[in-house]
Amino acid sequence: MSFVLDTDIISTFAKIGRLKLLIKVFGEEIYMPEAVYQDLVCAQRAGYDYLKQTKDVITITKADDTQLNDNKLGAGEIECIALCKQRSMIFVSNDVRAKSAAEKVGVAVIDLAGILWYLKNENIITKGELQQIIKDIEEKDHTTLLGKEELLK
Repeated sequence: MSFVLDTDIISTFAKIGRLKLLIKVFGEEIYMPEAVYQDLVCAQRAGYDYLKQTKDVITITKADDTQLNDNKLGAGEIECIALCKQRSMIFVSNDVRAKSAAEKVGVAVIDLAGILWYLKNENIITKGELQQIIKDIEEKDHTTLLGKEELLK
């Protein structure tokens, strides 16, 4: 099975220094479209220096056709969804609008909570590590994880 990650998932794990966890969850079949790569290049120019480590973990690929018309989505999300649709891949995003748009066109979606649940349930990380990861995500990525109390049980 192959997975396409959007910018927010990549940057979340890069900001906390845990990109390699994505390999433990998704294996070697992790992709990002060119538009997501360009988002990461822009982030690098803004001072976030995780582009090289991202390229070591995630393969850049191109969508054949991006005819999804949704003015509420960025180019990265549109390319991710198109790529998933064209190649029967799974979309990995934490963006509510992007997840909804993907599901509307029949693309399966995994979000941040799903990744963390998997890491926990497969005993890839300890409860203490999970607590630290959640804390780091909230502090470094300014993302509040809904349902974290349930996840930490």
